[in-house]
Amino acid sequence: MVIDTNGGTRPLRAAEHSVFDDDLREANGRLLVAGLQAQRDAEDSDRDLAQMNALIAGLAEGVVVFNARGDVVLLNPAARHIMGLPSGQLADDCLRTLRTSRLNGTTLPFAEGPAARACDGEVFSEEEVIISDGEYERRVVFSANSLGDGQGKVLRAILTCRDVTHLRELEKLREEHLALISHDLRSPLAIVLGAARQLAAAQDLTGIGQRAEMVGLIETSAGRIIAMADELLESAYLESGQFRLEKEPIALVPLVAAVLNRLVTPDSRPIRMVGMRHVEVLMGDGLRVERVLVNLVTNAMKYSAAGSPIEVRVQPGSGEVVVSILDEGRGISAHDLPYIFERFQRVGDTKGAPRSFGLGLYISRLIVEAHGGRIWAESTIGVGSTFSFTLPTENAAELTAED
Repeated sequence: MVIDTNGGTRPLRAAEHSVFDDDLREANGRLLVAGLQAQRDAEDSDRDLAQMNALIAGLAEGVVVFNARGDVVLLNPAARHIMGLPSGQLADDCLRTLRTSRLNGTTLPFAEGPAARACDGEVFSEEEVIISDGEYERRVVFSANSLGDGQGKVLRAILTCRDVTHLRELEKLREEHLALISHDLRSPLAIVLGAARQLAAAQDLTGIGQRAEMVGLIETSAGRIIAMADELLESAYLESGQFRLEKEPIALVPLVAAVLNRLVTPDSRPIRMVGMRHVEVLMGDGLRVERVLVNLVTNAMKYSAAGSPIEVRVQPGSGEVVVSILDEGRGISAHDLPYIFERFQRVGDTKGAPRSFGLGLYISRLIVEAHGGRIWAESTIGVGSTFSFTLPTENAAELTAED
């Protein structure tokens, strides 16, 4: 039925039936196409959202997204880990109970904290706070941005965070090391300057003997400064990644004997070599291995009582050679022992010992590890210490040495 021109109704004619059916089919087709397109758009949107969530979840930087009401709608695993949020609790509850403080140690209320400020639409970057869970403190840097509706209303707020605790510890360590270097260099430099000034005022020196003494002080102190500078340069070179071993066949027993002969003087303590039978020739950097031996033997001489013996052992192991230096010195405490091969660590009681940066054992560790070996120490306070390192044996030629 259709409405005619007079306002009444009448049945559809055959031709009109055909046109009406065509229009209906066309409308239905357009609706179907629109529906399919809307479905494809929704699927694309869901896929894009899933990809974005997967990307954010895999970021090492923490990301928190808030909606217009300030509720957390996205919190990636890195953010939960960085802020120490328990996995079994709701993110909103965790953030509100998070204990934060300013760098000066004063408590930071939630309303003044990074999350609340981000939800208020505030934009900031690289703002550092301290987060504590009662046992462990973290130094965390926050940045925030937001998406608004153009009329001042925040639709989405994004908060990012990074854990800089380790970085701040490294910075503190660097400052301590710089202070240590400045302090240790100041002592020999002061001696050099004082002696040089006395030489300059020659009338204050009554004889040749006093002048020679001043020259000797300058020479000794300058030598210590050069040795310290060499230690710093060598440690930096070994750490740089550009260090390459100059490997060649090393007859280890003669090398050890040569080092000991050079270090022993008429007034030095006795050094005994033992246990050196069937020692293989190995491939290594002879100069670097010699440096390790010198460091360990001079440490034993430096930190043990005058006249007490030092023993050096070279013994073959399974695919390696073990070199040990034993002394009857002061010993190293169990507290200090795990750290003696780190930078700027000094062995045992350093009272009265020549000043150094404490890089000798650290350099020795880098050299031994570059050869594929191991280095360690055992010690008992008041009894003595044993420093040992291994070098892998890479060829089969054997040497025989008498005890």
